[in-house]
Amino acid sequence: MKIYRYFSFWLLILSISICLFNILGFDDKNLLMFLTSPPFWLIETHWFVVNFTHPSDIPMSLIYVLTVLVWFLLGLILDKALRKLKNK
Repeated sequence: MKIYRYFSFWLLILSISICLFNILGFDDKNLLMFLTSPPFWLIETHWFVVNFTHPSDIPMSLIYVLTVLVWFLLGLILDKALRKLKNK
């Protein structure tokens, strides 16, 4: 089992590196984080602000965790779909 062959591995590494890039201050305006984070896309919508809370009230640590989790789960879904296609 070579772990580097799976999408879940590469998407996890990519999302962690983007979060670290942001934490270390290289993405000071959060542009890269906004462009690559599905949770960030959701919390920046008007619907979310009206129905829940303003994005500035959500801690960045929660956004980091959700970003890594979403990309890992997307990788697992892709891996499973490809495995299913390969077995047919």
